[in-house]
Amino acid sequence: RVERDGMIFTLSFESAPKAGEPVMGKLEVTKGGAPVTSLEPVMGAYAHIVGFGESGKSVVRIHPMGDEPKTPADRGVAPLSFHIEPEAGGFVKLWAQLKLDGTEIFIPFGLDVKK
Repeated sequence: RVERDGMIFTLSFESAPKAGEPVMGKLEVTKGGAPVTSLEPVMGAYAHIVGFGESGKSVVRIHPMGDEPKTPADRGVAPLSFHIEPEAGGFVKLWAQLKLDGTEIFIPFGLDVKK
């Protein structure tokens, strides 16, 4: 959970991520207790998540599932669901990239992947 500019960003998973196994995740963005409904397109999606394993040899890049923006005026609604399948166990540093009010923001998260 990360708080920034009056918003709360929460990254969660259906189960504990394990190396080599798929798991569904969710990125929630709330403001004043309500879901944010104004996620702007950034590189063809409403968010991107990128991560780097502690070994420096693994990279995770994720787009949210569901409808993608078709025009620059389209807006997305949190939460965003995504699928992740970590290659290796250990700590993974993740960043969620979003765009709100014309500004791209990067929110850091940490993830322990079971071996």
